[in-house]
Amino acid sequence: MGTQTKARVFEDELGQAVQLPEGFRFATSEVYLKHDPEKGTLTFSEKPLPVADVEEMAELFARINASGGFEFDLDRDQAPHAEREEL
Repeated sequence: MGTQTKARVFEDELGQAVQLPEGFRFATSEVYLKHDPEKGTLTFSEKPLPVADVEEMAELFARINASGGFEFDLDRDQAPHAEREEL
């Protein structure tokens, strides 16, 4: 398990910010976030976080679908595979 400590939360002109203690600083200018309101956790990561379970995956696909991400024709007419000589 990782180290736990407190960090200062404050408001600035863009919203809330968290001042990270020295041992918790990132080597990048952007991080990925994951919020779990049931557990009351907020996870910061330099790399994309994996989708933990089927419900989260279903939620992800629902958001993609709602944004028009699946608006393509899956039932397209396609010519049969061409016969080729074996190598």
